[in-house]
Amino acid sequence: MTEDYGGKYLKIRKALHEAGFDEFYQAGSVSRFHKMNIVAESQALGMRFWFCISGGYGVADEYYIITRKLGTGGPDDRIPCKNQKEMADQINAIRQKIEAAKGGN
Repeated sequence: MTEDYGGKYLKIRKALHEAGFDEFYQAGSVSRFHKMNIVAESQALGMRFWFCISGGYGVADEYYIITRKLGTGGPDDRIPCKNQKEMADQINAIRQKIEAAKGGN
C-alpha cells in the first residue's frame, strides 16, 4: 500500500504521519512565503510543536521547529534545520521520545 503524504516535502509529511502525535494540522493557508506551518501535539510529552518552512522570491527555504510545553505561554524553543532531511530526522527523534513516553520500544 502506498501512502500519499501531500507531494511536496514528502520526507517531512511522512515523518509527521508516523510520529504518533495525538493530532496535527496545517495552521493557516499555505503561501509562497509560508510553505508549511503544521501544528502538532503530544500529550505523552506534554508538548506542542510547529513545523515551519518559510521562504520565497529567491530566498532559500528556512526549515525550523518551534516547541512549547502544553499549558504555558512560553518560552518557545526553536530548532533550526538545514533542509527537509534534517527536519524529518528531528521529527523521527521526537517520535522516539513519544514512543518512550508511552512505554514503547
